[in-house]
Amino acid sequence: MEVNNYRGRRSSLVLFLPVLFIVFLLEITSLPEVVQDYRPDLLSLTLLFFAISEPRKYSIEVAWICGLILDLLTGSPLGVHAMVLALQIYIIISQFKYFAQYALWQQALIIGLVHLIADVIIFWLEHIIGQSNYESTFIVPALTTALFWFPVFLGFGLMSRFFSIGGSTDNK
Repeated sequence: MEVNNYRGRRSSLVLFLPVLFIVFLLEITSLPEVVQDYRPDLLSLTLLFFAISEPRKYSIEVAWICGLILDLLTGSPLGVHAMVLALQIYIIISQFKYFAQYALWQQALIIGLVHLIADVIIFWLEHIIGQSNYESTFIVPALTTALFWFPVFLGFGLMSRFFSIGGSTDNK
């Protein structure tokens, strides 16, 4: 019976909510101009980790709500980050059914490419509504986001084991 598999396990909300709060704080924190262009998208990495570990609990809806919160916190047009975060989670979860079984470097490559597509969509949407700023370092955030997947994946994995958080990694 499946209920016995989760005996002694905690809900992943024990880890998700505090981590999400910290990630929102990091997203709105101002960085020096020198490193501002290299800021990884920690929110999408966090949402992706939890969407992979528990796809029934954290998926497109949670990404949409977190994107709306990010839009409100940053003052960007309402719905831009919400749509892009939900789209990133949707693309990775639906198009890469066995994403959790890929090697870590393959996961990072996919995340980098999907994030680059997301950056293009954000630029396009902001251009349509007249609030875009062209940046010559357009590809750098996608690269740093892909590189940050390694510590995010390993760190959240260790925290999940430390706090005895149960989750299903199978995509039934």
